[in-house]
Amino acid sequence: MGLTAYKKNDRIHAKGTPVKTVEVVLSGSVTLIDGTMKMTLGQGNILGAVETPGSNYIFDYIASDDCKIGAYPYRELEDIEKVIRVNPRIAPILATAMVRAADESYKTYEAALANAKDEYVKLKKQIDDYPGLSASLGESVQEFPELKHLEGPRDSAYLVHWMVVFLKSVREHDDYLNKYVYTQGPDMILGFVMGAARFMKYVVQENQRLRNYVKEIHELSMNFQTVYMKLEQKMREIHAVDEISADSDETPDLSNALNVILSFGEIPATESMEFKNLIETYGSYSDRGEMSDVMRKLRREITDAFFRIYSKVFLNSLETTSVPPAVKMFLMFGFVDPQIAGQENTDILFQIVKNHKPDAGHVVYTVPEWLEMIYRGEVMPSKNEFDLDYPAHLREQKQNGEITEEQEKELLVDPVNKVKFETENMFKIGDRMTFGRITSFIPIFDSCNVMKALDTAYLATGLVHEKLNAVRSLDYSIFYREQYYSNEDLGITRLTIDKEVLPYMIMMPNMGSRVALWQEIEGKKRDTRARFLLPMFTVEDPIKSFISACGEFRWEMCKTEQGIHWNDLSDPSLTAEYADYIQFYRKNRLLNAEQKEKLKKTLQKVGNNLRRAFVSDYLLYMTAECNGSPVMNKASRAILFSYVPFGAEIRAKIGTNPQYAEFMKKHDADCAAKMRPIEMTIRKLETRGEEIPAELLDQKRYLSM
Repeated sequence: MGLTAYKKNDRIHAKGTPVKTVEVVLSGSVTLIDGTMKMTLGQGNILGAVETPGSNYIFDYIASDDCKIGAYPYRELEDIEKVIRVNPRIAPILATAMVRAADESYKTYEAALANAKDEYVKLKKQIDDYPGLSASLGESVQEFPELKHLEGPRDSAYLVHWMVVFLKSVREHDDYLNKYVYTQGPDMILGFVMGAARFMKYVVQENQRLRNYVKEIHELSMNFQTVYMKLEQKMREIHAVDEISADSDETPDLSNALNVILSFGEIPATESMEFKNLIETYGSYSDRGEMSDVMRKLRREITDAFFRIYSKVFLNSLETTSVPPAVKMFLMFGFVDPQIAGQENTDILFQIVKNHKPDAGHVVYTVPEWLEMIYRGEVMPSKNEFDLDYPAHLREQKQNGEITEEQEKELLVDPVNKVKFETENMFKIGDRMTFGRITSFIPIFDSCNVMKALDTAYLATGLVHEKLNAVRSLDYSIFYREQYYSNEDLGITRLTIDKEVLPYMIMMPNMGSRVALWQEIEGKKRDTRARFLLPMFTVEDPIKSFISACGEFRWEMCKTEQGIHWNDLSDPSLTAEYADYIQFYRKNRLLNAEQKEKLKKTLQKVGNNLRRAFVSDYLLYMTAECNGSPVMNKASRAILFSYVPFGAEIRAKIGTNPQYAEFMKKHDADCAAKMRPIEMTIRKLETRGEEIPAELLDQKRYLSM
């Protein structure tokens, strides 16, 4: 027997490679994956029992966690018998595990059968509704002979009822079998193991049959579905309304959307005609995503015109409460034309804008909501691409002789100019940044950029809060800023407290792949809110995108707080220690040769960029280390845990791991030291019968997190 150890997520066998061995899972577990089918086999199971020796693997075999596998040659089915006979001590364990796995595998068949039946019922209902739908629209009923003899999925001829009942019974009486049956020798055990293995092979075979059935009815009904969907669309158009109203969910007629938008924005005739010609030309291309020079130039011209028009349309929208649906969709999504957007997408966009409500938590903002905050003077415009805030930008213009001192004073409080500054800088660059595919970026909503169903890709306000809270539950201190608190009436001269300052999350009107940090503070005020930019619709895993952006924030916020000393190790900080770790990793005694080589490759991958290297480690820390899976090296883990401690719940979960014990002890000591002056002050106030300030109670709660 060959013994092999695998780490979590290691691939043991790849689908399509030759079957040469049969293995016993000695510890841990292995997941078998084939399309939509997934089975996990734990300790005592025989890997390969559902495979055919001499053929190719029909599954990918992935280690679910760290595991050890004992391998034997597998040339014929009888080789499984040899595995049983050469392992008499663990043979009963093999029998128990295989029966349990076979019983569990039946659930995958039940799920596959239910899915196939659902697909059939859905199609059958459409077929039954089709004649009536056609008649109501005055359309002739077409014939689809390929669907005349459509039948529902049949039950398995192999997985008969007695087998299922027998397996459940064997599993329920496992203690009895171990005591009185499996002790009778390998011959008895072999029957149970081979029976379970054959049952699992039937499950695999039947699951594949059902997948083929679903694929077949999809292919057979392709022509019918095309006709049926067109009829449904025509029916929606007949019942279309002219504007958003509370009593109708139907999309209004938006065929004239671009004219409505340009007219609403009072765009000059020449500029209006130029933009319409650009959109018409763009819409005439069948492959609007191509990377030819012609298309690049066209996208660039549309982009430049779009943001100029956007400011004018937005500013006019502030002057009326009666904003047409097309204009609302333009401002929120960059929508200009239903043919370019696609009618199905247009319907979804309409529903989103119709049902949208501002975030009651004042964290998530659409672009028009954000620009309105700028216009009302509630927030200052964001920094531009040269890292200049609005006042600094005006000062630079004055110094360059572009404006006078008097104009600088006027523009400093001019809401219209603030909106234009925000649109031409943060919005224009941020829209492209969050889109992710810079070379093919275009700010108008185009179906060619829709790579995921809108309803599943939509980052609704509640979902943004959910993902942000998920990060905060791991990195609880991320948005807390250290401040000084004093209260002369209570005799409190100066205490250090931490206050949470949640960021602004600004939704860019695109389907993109990146959540990005735009700025960590406003101006030079360190207690102001950060600004994150998000795509309205995401094609990536939202939580990973959020974590990466928060890693950027951690890095940039530390640099801002440390100033010119951000990489000075004599003034210890997250950035200083991490910069030192990267700079001198070759001499670091905490790293072995393999870890140094791995770090070298990571640095090459991120172009030796310190921030990107840190974000890469932060992502590992927040997705793996938080679950007690030590995938980072000791040096990087020590830095992260010192400055980015996990919350109490996670610390309790991983606290038994000796790799975290030292860090945990230091963290507890630091919190205790910070807690002492807070508790002493609270006790003094209680003794005097004074009311405890909320700031002190909040700080006590924070230090207990």
